[in-house]
Parts: sequence; structure tokens; C-alpha cells
Amino acid sequence: MKTQHQMKIMVYLFLLAGIFLAPSSLWADDPVKKADGAQQQEKAKTENAVVAKVNDAAIKESELTKNINQVLAQNPQMGAMVSSEDKMKDFRLKVLQDLITTELLSQEGKKLKIKDLDQQVDEEYKKLRANLPKEEDFQAALKEHNMTEKDLRKDIEKGIRIQKVVNDQVEQIKKNVSVSEQDIKAFYNDAANKDKFMQKESVKASHILIKVAKDATKEDDAKAQKKIKELLKRAKKGEDFAKLAKENSEDPTAAQNSGELGYFSTEEMVPEFAKAAFALKPGEISDVVKTSFGYHIIKSEDKKPEQMTPYDEVKDKVAKFLENSAVQSKLLEYVDTLKKSAKIEVLLK
Repeated sequence: MKTQHQMKIMVYLFLLAGIFLAPSSLWADDPVKKADGAQQQEKAKTENAVVAKVNDAAIKESELTKNINQVLAQNPQMGAMVSSEDKMKDFRLKVLQDLITTELLSQEGKKLKIKDLDQQVDEEYKKLRANLPKEEDFQAALKEHNMTEKDLRKDIEKGIRIQKVVNDQVEQIKKNVSVSEQDIKAFYNDAANKDKFMQKESVKASHILIKVAKDATKEDDAKAQKKIKELLKRAKKGEDFAKLAKENSEDPTAAQNSGELGYFSTEEMVPEFAKAAFALKPGEISDVVKTSFGYHIIKSEDKKPEQMTPYDEVKDKVAKFLENSAVQSKLLEYVDTLKKSAKIEVLLK
């Protein structure tokens, strides 16, 4: 079981892998404007500036910038969210706080004796190395990020130690976490959680599709209309709908499922199809329906109103959710304890 906070910590190794996968332009020098000597010195001064101290360890601007770029590369939509100076300042502080947490966990990890640590480092190293099988590409990636193979191995070891700390804490926390039937029912019956268990109105239907390409000629469209209308007549006269679909539908899955679509809500289908399907009573067959896929005939099989998912169907998921939430809360308490006992200075400007 992995809580959200665990996943947050596990991202460390993923970010490490990202130096071999992320677009090089994120950190590459401008190919048009090469900085002169003074600019290079100023850049080096900025990158080496200490933005936080965690006990005896320093976090530099270069590390903060790298992590910010990695987060934005993995979540492009966040770029617009931090476009203003104030929002970027808050974002930088948030990423820095995550780096402080990582450093605290790393320091705890250094206290541990981990069995087969060298072997684990080798395995992770090989996985990262496999991303760039050509030696010249691998060395170029290291050089671009001002790293050596020794640096990479040290970072991998750091990530393994952090994960060990988190895993050990989760194991201990789980021993004292229990979710009762009363807890599950209370969550299920809480009005604030009602939307989590609502099943939207749904329809069970089958269909026959005759495809029409977007660039179809009038002649092709007319042929498709003629074919679907003939099938509609046969369906309306009582021929077996499943057999008609299996033998004639151009839906790729029709041969296997005889046109059956199962239950679906309005949001799961294109508007024209959903509108026609939900207008039918169980057993009714629609007229020809045109969508971007072509021409359809729809047969309604069943309809379910909006309703709460039965308790017995969700109780196991609720139990797991409550357990994960409890573990996450305790993990955050553990991190807070580390912060309170550490000497932390935030020097971000």
C-alpha cells in the first residue's frame, strides 16, 4: 500500500531518471546568446547561492531550479498557474519545502544499515543507464547536468535510503492503524461524501454502425444511408438485432459482442448518440442516428436511474481509503517531528 505522501517521496527516483528523459532545452545554454565572462560568473554565483540549510546540509539555487524545471516538465499545465511573479515565488517556496523534507529523510536514511545496498544501487543504475544505451549519449547527459557516474550512484543511493525510511515508517504505522465497520459506515453515510457513491443514470444498449469517413463523397454517404435504412427496416420487422449487428455492423468489436455496449452514462458517448439512446424505452429501436462515426441504429436493453452504489460494493474500497488516509496523516506527523527537531534555515529571496 502506498499513500500519497509515499508517492511524493517516490517521485525522487523518478525525477532522477528524468535527467535522462527530459528535454535538454530545459537546462541547455541559449544557442544564440552565449553569455560573456561576467554573465557566466554571475550565473555561477546565483546557482551556488544557498537557499536553505537543513542541519549541516545546504540546498543550493541550482538544485531548486532543477527541481522546479522537472516539476514543470512533468506537469506542463502548471506553467500557466505560476506565470505571475507572486505565484512563482509561492511555487518556489513550495518546491523548496519539498526539498527540505527530502533532505531530512535523506539524513535519516544515512543512519540505516541497508542489506544489499550496493546491489540495489547497481540495479537502479542499470535501469537508468538503459534509457541511453549509447555511451556517448549517456556521457553527454551526465555532462549536461554537471554530473559524474559517481554522482549519479550517490543520488541513487540517496533515493533508496529515503524510500527505506518511508517504508519502515509505513510498516510501523500500519501496525497501529485499524478501520472499523462503524468507521466505514459513517464515511459512507456522511452527506458530504454522497457524490462519491452516486451512480449516474445509465442505459444498456446495442447498436449497428455503418461508417462514413469525414471526407466521404456524396456517393459514399448515400450508399451508407441506403445500407443503414435497409438494416433499420429489418430490425423494425423483428429480425434478431444481435445477429444483424454481428453480421453487418462496422463497429470493430461487433463481431465479438454482437453490437452490445453495456451500461453507459450520457458523458461516455458522443452527444447525438447519448441523446437518442436515453430517449428510448427498454426494448425500443431508434431511427437512424448520425454521429461523427457514421450512421447508427440503437436498441435500448435496459435503463437504470441515478442511485447510490450499494454499501457492500464499496465497503472494501472505503476501508482501504480510510486506512491510506490514516497512514498518510501519520507520515506527515513524522515529517513534522523531523522538522521540529532539526535546525532549518530558509534563505530564499
